[in-house]
Amino acid sequence: MTIGNLSTTIRMAPSYHSILLIALLPIPIKMGDVPISRYNAQKEHNRMIQQHVLRHVLGPLMDAERRVFYVRCADDYFRRCVASPAAWIADYPEHCDLHNIKNGICYWCECPPEEMGEFLVKPCERRDHTLYRRLCELDTPAAKARLTRHGVHQGSNVLWHLDCVVSDLPKPDLLHTLQLGMLKHLLGWLQDFLKQQKRLEEFNNIWLSVPPYLDMAQPQKAYAEVSSWQGKEIKTMSRFLVGVLRCALRNPSPSQRGVFNEAIECCRALVEFYFYAQYESHDEETLGLMDEALKRFHISKRVFRQFRVTKKVTDQGKEHRKRLIQQRDTAMQGKASTEQERLRKEWETFINAEMVEYHEEGSDFNFPKIHQLLHFGEQIRRYGSLK
Repeated sequence: MTIGNLSTTIRMAPSYHSILLIALLPIPIKMGDVPISRYNAQKEHNRMIQQHVLRHVLGPLMDAERRVFYVRCADDYFRRCVASPAAWIADYPEHCDLHNIKNGICYWCECPPEEMGEFLVKPCERRDHTLYRRLCELDTPAAKARLTRHGVHQGSNVLWHLDCVVSDLPKPDLLHTLQLGMLKHLLGWLQDFLKQQKRLEEFNNIWLSVPPYLDMAQPQKAYAEVSSWQGKEIKTMSRFLVGVLRCALRNPSPSQRGVFNEAIECCRALVEFYFYAQYESHDEETLGLMDEALKRFHISKRVFRQFRVTKKVTDQGKEHRKRLIQQRDTAMQGKASTEQERLRKEWETFINAEMVEYHEEGSDFNFPKIHQLLHFGEQIRRYGSLK
């Protein structure tokens, strides 16, 4: 727990003790290979245990008498204070458990899951936890159906009993949403893209040749050898990623030029958005640049869409490729060797293009962290800098 009127410099310094440990929440044991019914029942049980623990921890904030107290301030005057939660910093899965909402949706707004990967000009309606509380108290089939449509779990939520606007508690988190979120996703897409274009080795060589500069250490491992990215590593990497990528994708063939330019633009736009989000102060000009960078990212991200395939689509794609190869082998039977070589090259081009189209049709960008970027500008306008 901390208080909101402390500067980031003080809050992030452990020696100032500006953050106090209130409680350690229980972490349930992960269940292995069990029937889905038992798994869901245990998951619901774990969620209710967490709600009971939070009710015990936050109990003083629900008591009207205990949450009002007097404090002696720096000017020697006593002031009447009212304790109320203003922000809750957590990763996406933790917010889902905290707000009793289902995985895969936004905890700020009612954006449909199938539209999360789009750049929405008009913001969606904000979540109304007062409505959810009323529906939960009704406990009727119609009320339960409405809760399901909103993506809310059955059962009470401890936050509904606090004197605060529940939908205002989540705040943008640069570490979880951008560093360990979108930038980490981008690194995965980029690695698959470089493998496909046979430029990964060249990218690794340029990556290792980046010299140290001021507080930026020289990379010790090749890009493809890093098994687990940390927030500090991604923060350092973002300073030279676009330059290394631009050098690795130089001298493209005519067929590669458009794809390479789009990949560079996508990386550049997301890194720019990340840099703008770190500003300690904003005006309408910087917020406009931030929105413009996010729009460019959404326009150019289609170059990585084929690398967003699910495991199910990947398995189906392998079967589809086998069928195409069988058709190729049938078409090549009885042909002369020169004719077979010509047909093999034609079929290889056709199969590769067919698989790219197949994967793009079976993939999308509809996941929560890419949608949450749309809320960054709105949150900065309402509450100020994210730093």
